[in-house]
Amino acid sequence: MSEEVQYKGFIIEADPELLETGQWSTFVEIHRHSGSRVSSRVFREYATYKTQEEAVIGCLEFGKQIIDGDFPDLIKKLP
Repeated sequence: MSEEVQYKGFIIEADPELLETGQWSTFVEIHRHSGSRVSSRVFREYATYKTQEEAVIGCLEFGKQIIDGDFPDLIKKLP
């Protein structure tokens, strides 16, 4: 289950991954459109979730935190 939201000029795509343990991990792609060009970056977090739905929420929150500058090293990697 993949979900996308627009946030502050970016598109956050949440696409959590099912781990061998049965838990879900965060896998986030952040996209920025500039004319006909699309730039993207992939981010992962080491948090795990019991359900896919919880992981989607976690992915979207993580993406928003990156865009908001909560992770100074990661904001530099935004497209």
